[in-house]
Order: sequence, then structure tokens, then C-alpha cells
Amino acid sequence: MGNINGSSGEILIRPVKENDLEDLFEIYGDEETSRYLLNDAWTKENRQEEFEKRLNNGALWLAVVKENKVIGTLSVFTKEMKDTYTLLIPQMAPIHFNFLKDVITSCGYKVSLLPPVDTNSVEEGLKYINNDACYPTIVTLGQIISALKSGKYDLDKTAVFMSQTGGGCRASNYIALLRKALKDLGMEQIPVVSFNAGGLEQNPGFRITPKMAMGLAIGVIYGDLAMRVLYATRPYEKNKGESERLLESWHDRIV
Repeated sequence: MGNINGSSGEILIRPVKENDLEDLFEIYGDEETSRYLLNDAWTKENRQEEFEKRLNNGALWLAVVKENKVIGTLSVFTKEMKDTYTLLIPQMAPIHFNFLKDVITSCGYKVSLLPPVDTNSVEEGLKYINNDACYPTIVTLGQIISALKSGKYDLDKTAVFMSQTGGGCRASNYIALLRKALKDLGMEQIPVVSFNAGGLEQNPGFRITPKMAMGLAIGVIYGDLAMRVLYATRPYEKNKGESERLLESWHDRIV
């Protein structure tokens, strides 16, 4: 834990303690605050239960402390989790993400790239994601929820990898919407790792190193090249599926 605890100026970050309940109730018991956190507000009747549920769910829960008072919390993907957790990556670009997955794996992470979106992914997204969200939000997050409910993964050793842009698009809100869905599903122990270049969220167990950044950039270039060649060739193939098979045969050589 020593590599997680730290301070910056007057701000201290440390694991949540039993005696933090009252400070946290001021935060999570506030209706307006909870609306932005996408959680139901704690009540006097359920605050002890909600606190213990979060404290004992197996994930690392950190308190942000200023002047001996807890002013917020963080859930993070720790360095220890890097060796034991599987990172689920949603399939958002079939050609490109096959390369990006291998880049992240080469940096020491256990990665599972999810299969393409299917009907069940859409149904799960509609069930757990606000219907005001755009269709890409619903299908992307529904894909993750479908995978988590499939029984293929140990939910106490699984994390979710999700990009975060920081712009005006709904893509910036994917993580908050996913965390709300995980809470509704009783899967709050699953860390959601933000992949972003703007410092929106930081997780000690995941870093975009120069090696990873260069590999991802090269992966995008190869993805663009492979996509253009495939799309230019496939309409004219004599044997259906031959272009796809040829592209797949090049994957390992490119990687």
C-alpha cells in the first residue's frame, strides 16, 4: 500500500478507514452530489450498509483527505492488480483493436479483447444504460456488461479498460455510465481503468509509457493500412472470405 499512499500539498490520499463513515455520508448522502455521481444517495438508515459494502467489496477504495476531513474517494487499478487481473477491452474497431490489444499485452498486461457486438450486447445496454445515451454508448457498454455476465471471467480478478476523451462527446461519460451499471449489477468491485491522455483519471497499475504510446501509434497506422487494403480488395474477391483470411495470415507477421 505504501506505493499508493501519498500527498500533494494539503491533499492526502490513503485507504478508506472505518471512522471515515461520517465524512463520506456528507458526500454520498447529498442528493445533488449523488446525482452527478450517478448513485442513489445514502440515507441514515442504509449508510452503514452502503459503507461496509463498498469497504469490503475487494477493490481498493481510497480517501481524498484535506485538513483531516475526507472530501472524496477514488477507486483505482493498482500495481498489484497488473499481474493478476484481466483487462477487458471492448471491440470498437475490429481491425485496429486486434493490433492495439497485442501492444498492451507486450507491456505486461493480461488483456482480453471482447468479441464484436451482438444482439445480446444491445439488449444489455438498453437494460442498464440510460436510454438518452447515444447508440454507440449503449452497444459498447452493453458489450462489456454481456461479457461480465457470461460467466467466462472471475469478477474478482477482472478490470475494464475504457477510453476517455475529455471532450463534449458522450464518450467522456462512458466510464461514469459503466460504473453506475456495475453498481446496479452488484459488480462494484470491478475497477474501470480510464485510458486518456489528459490526466482525467490516473491508476497506479496502468501507465501509458513511451513504449506503449509508440506501439499504439504504429498499431493505428497498420490498422488504417490493413483496413484500406481490405476494403479495396474484398468487393472483387472471387472466393468469399479469402480477403479476410489473407489479412489474418499477416497479423502475426505485422505484430
